[in-house]
Amino acid sequence: MRSRRIVVFILAALSLLGGLLTGRDLLFHLTYLFAFLLIFSFAWAWTNINWVHISRVTRVRRTQVGRPLEERFTVTNTSIIPKLWLGVHDFSTVPTHYASQIVHNLGPRGRDSWRVTTICRERGRYQLGPVTISSSDPFGFFPMERALTPTSHVVVYPLTVDIHQFALPVGILPGGDALRRRTHYVTTNAAGVRDYAVGDSLRRIHWKASAHENGLLVKKFQPAIALNMTVVLDLNRLAYPVSAVYGYSEWAIEVAASVASYAVEQRQAVGLICNGLDPLSEEVAGPVPLRQGQGHLMELLALL
Repeated sequence: MRSRRIVVFILAALSLLGGLLTGRDLLFHLTYLFAFLLIFSFAWAWTNINWVHISRVTRVRRTQVGRPLEERFTVTNTSIIPKLWLGVHDFSTVPTHYASQIVHNLGPRGRDSWRVTTICRERGRYQLGPVTISSSDPFGFFPMERALTPTSHVVVYPLTVDIHQFALPVGILPGGDALRRRTHYVTTNAAGVRDYAVGDSLRRIHWKASAHENGLLVKKFQPAIALNMTVVLDLNRLAYPVSAVYGYSEWAIEVAASVASYAVEQRQAVGLICNGLDPLSEEVAGPVPLRQGQGHLMELLALL
């Protein structure tokens, strides 16, 4: 494309030089024609690349291996000058996520949109964007490019598989035992009845026992059996065969994530001990303390 422009410049210079030497009007007219062609082409390319707005809407910023990453792109022509063609180039680092598109014949105040859905194949923290647009004049003399949207990030959690049974004998389960003490909240472990006291909830009244004893009796409860689980993950390369370090470490991470997910679903407190770097802070990953809940599970998956 640049060579075409150079050829036109050379032809314009030669026709101008020939016109000055010979005085023939035809050569001057050719000079004017080449100059007009270059000016017109530059103006076309410049207006094509300007007054364009791109919106990028990412449905979720945190997803998981095996789940989709969905984005919607909208290109809007904010001027009354039509755009012959626009190349939208996305430089995201998400594997197999191809969002680039060629937009044709974008009319005055017109817009074009498309949706991109990618099944995530690899865990990690990836960059979305930047997005640039490119265009040119009909003759290809002045190709131009402009960056439009800033970058953002998406986190892909490791794959977890459904575990239907992962039982350990309670007697040898480290960190878990039955706590034999009274509690002020309702649990599934009833421990008898007692006399009603001011402030007790009406939901705790044992109506059958109260009718039998001719007085109000309330249920006593014990805390539920607390089962704590700490997942220990070894990511040292020497722990796996040299020929399959990546595959074995990926399997180990998937197993750790699946066990942690199962523990959270069973309402157990779960922690994590592993060696390696935290991908978000790029510091040595410390042990994750025992906690419960989906929020804690997301923290574990983000670390993994």
